[in-house]
Amino acid sequence: MINIIYIYPNTDFINDEINICRIIDEKIKESLVVYGIRNNKNLKIYITNTMTGDNKLIKEIDNLNEFKENILSNEAKIKGLKDLVEIEKYILNKIG
Repeated sequence: MINIIYIYPNTDFINDEINICRIIDEKIKESLVVYGIRNNKNLKIYITNTMTGDNKLIKEIDNLNEFKENILSNEAKIKGLKDLVEIEKYILNKIG
């Protein structure tokens, strides 16, 4: 069961990267990290699974706040999913 979805506050870009959110499964002490890499005027959003080390492109966006709102509006659904694998699939297919 997913215990924590942590949305990072408005932070600055460091080396054209920004952390967006972390979804933590406290039972297995692993997480999904969603972050962005600035590419000209757009932002490429990636997800990293700390259990497998995989990095996957979610989508390319031009409005970070809309993306954060999308995560927040799906928080209950995300927390209700079985495990990090299911959450990763959901984010890639439904939010991406």
